[in-house]
Parts: sequence; structure tokens; C-alpha cells
Amino acid sequence: MRATSHLVFNTSIAAYLVNQLPLPINNLWFLGGVVLGSLLPDMDKKGSKIARIGFRLRIEHRGLTHSLLGFFLVAFSCLTFIKLDFGLGIIFGYGGHILEDMLTTQGVSLFYPKKTKIRFPFHIKTGGMIEKLLLLSTLAYLAYFLKK
Repeated sequence: MRATSHLVFNTSIAAYLVNQLPLPINNLWFLGGVVLGSLLPDMDKKGSKIARIGFRLRIEHRGLTHSLLGFFLVAFSCLTFIKLDFGLGIIFGYGGHILEDMLTTQGVSLFYPKKTKIRFPFHIKTGGMIEKLLLLSTLAYLAYFLKK
């Protein structure tokens, strides 16, 4: 999926959750973490939004950073070294990113270092028409939700 889709999907879900559930967190810190976490898995891709601002790992794309191992390393680091509200947001965005990329034709190396790509049975082309329709419908819902 494209960075914009990750940002919109994850922040929309997170905004809905913080509005609906009595979570004992600072919503702005949490949502800020979601934004960063939504982009972090693509730090292994040259030219990605996160790589362009200095977060770049020179490793195989959709390998370690898109795996359960990468997710747990990030989650452990966030829970150990980062303000809890922000760290939980990063974890939420990071996990959402991996799940969203499992919706794509390329899939992810979920069980890295095993290189087998895992994807959902129903999958879409990155940047394709279905992704764009999902993005537009999510934006429309978000606009409606924020207007309430």
C-alpha cells in the first residue's frame, strides 16, 4: 500500500477508537505515534516517505520490518524507551501497516527470516483502483465522523 493509505487507514481507525473508548492515554501523543508507526515499516524502502526524512535501513523491503520479529522488536523498544502514549501509537500504526500490506498482492515476510510471503486470500494491487476506492471511502467516512 501507499504511504497515504497507511496514514489515512490507521489514523482513522485510531481516531475512532480514542473517541469511542475510554482509553487512559493522551490522544494527541497516541495519534502522533500512530502517524509515525504507520510509516516506520517502510524504512527499508529507498524513496519512501520515512526514508526521505532520515529513517532508512538498507535491508530487503518487506523483510524484517514487515515481520512479527520486526513488530515485536519495535513494540519492545517502544514500551521500554518511549513515552507510553506515543509508544502505544507507534505499535498500533506499525501493526496496522503490516496487516494492510498483507492485503496486497506482494504480501509480507511475516515469519522472517523465512522469506515466504504471506497475504490475505483477498488481495489488491498496491496503488491500484481498489486501494484508491478504499482510501476515498475512508476519507469520506472520516470527514463525516469529524463533522459530527
